[in-house]
Formats: sequence, C-alpha cells, structure tokens
Amino acid sequence: MVHHLVMLTSLLPGFRHVRTPFVVGTLCAFQVWMLFGGLIPDRSEAQGLMKRIYAIGDSFGRPAVTAFIAFALYLLGDMLKLSARNLAGRINRAKPSMRTALLTRDSYRELHLYAEGLRARAGDSFDLMVTMTALIREFPEVRMRLIANNLDVYSEQDRFDSEADFRINIAVYSVPLWVILAALWSPWFLFGLSTSMILYLNGFQALRAANGVIMQSLASGIVESHVHAEGGHHPHSHP
Repeated sequence: MVHHLVMLTSLLPGFRHVRTPFVVGTLCAFQVWMLFGGLIPDRSEAQGLMKRIYAIGDSFGRPAVTAFIAFALYLLGDMLKLSARNLAGRINRAKPSMRTALLTRDSYRELHLYAEGLRARAGDSFDLMVTMTALIREFPEVRMRLIANNLDVYSEQDRFDSEADFRINIAVYSVPLWVILAALWSPWFLFGLSTSMILYLNGFQALRAANGVIMQSLASGIVESHVHAEGGHHPHSHP
C-alpha cells in the first residue's frame, strides 16, 4: 500500500503538467465541433479522406483511435495554452504598480523587508521600488534554483504554479464556449462567464501563493537572489 502511494505521489507532478494542455485542447476541439460538426459526414456518406479516416479507425480499433485523439488534443492544447507566470510578467512590465496583485499582503511585506535588507547590506542608497520590481522579475530564475536547493519546496511551489496555469487557461478558453452555447441554444449560458471570471481570479490567487513560496525561500535563505542593487553591490541571502 505504501509503495503504491509513493508511486502515485511521484506521478502527480507529471500529471499536473499534462492536464492543462489536454483540457485546453479538449475545450478548443469541442468548440470547433459545435460550430462545424455538422459538416463532418457520417460513415455511410464519407468520401475521399474522411472515408480513409473511418477505415483507419476500423483497422486499429477503438482503443488506438481514442489514444490518438487524446494525443492530438494534448498537442493542440500544448500549442495554445497560456502561462500564468508569463501573463503576470506582462502585467508587471506594462504596469509596475500592479505588482501588488501578484503577491499576497504578507508576501509583499516580506518583499519590502527583504529589499530593505539589501539596501542595508549594500551600505549605499538605491531605489527601493526598482529593487523590489527586479526581485519579482527574478522569481522564475529563483524557482529553478529551488530544484537544486530544496526539491520539497520546489514541489510545493510547482503545485501552486500548475494550479494557476490550469485555472487561468480554463477561464480564458471557456469564455468562447459560453458565447457559442448562448448563440446556439440559450442566452442563459452567458451566465457561465461569471464562472470563468471566478476561475480567473482563483488562478491569480494560486499564482500569488506560488510567488509567496518563492518569497519565503528568499527570505529564509533557502535560495540566493542575484539581483544587484544600484552602485554595483551584490546582495547576499539572508542567514
């Protein structure tokens, strides 16, 4: 029993990274099917390429066809999926004042104290807000350093990061789904947009939690920041 639990735990990180592109691909394919599914001929009416596709399905069997469709959906979703972290980075670059949206209040306080500590160690004055912004931009690099420094902390951060990607992607790609359903069946489906908005906000909440793990790793000295303060000083990690 313990062996099975350990094996399941080891598979979970991989599953988290597969589910987002698969769900994105499924959502997009379902929307295309709703719009153009009527144009696909039945087996008895199929000609040319479609007839050959049906024949291939008969030759390899339903399990093989199902596996192929699942793989195709995964590839489609992998090409279309959005990165919550990249989206947050664009927000930070476009409007630095929005950086507080990427951190919880406690994490932002830790960030401020950490940047203050860098200034004290540098022994010279530098722009505190610029340093705080630089630290946030360094988060992706710090995340990768956690793999070598503390794999358990990285796994916890990766869990939040994956949840952020999953929720934000579903939120974004479900918007056209509600519009299509409303156009084809009933305007009442537009109320589903509120679900997409809630998922979007929950995705950013998960991203804040992921960033909070990174900030705590910096503050506790698990990893070291490579951000240079003004004046060429190199900040060291907290003891």
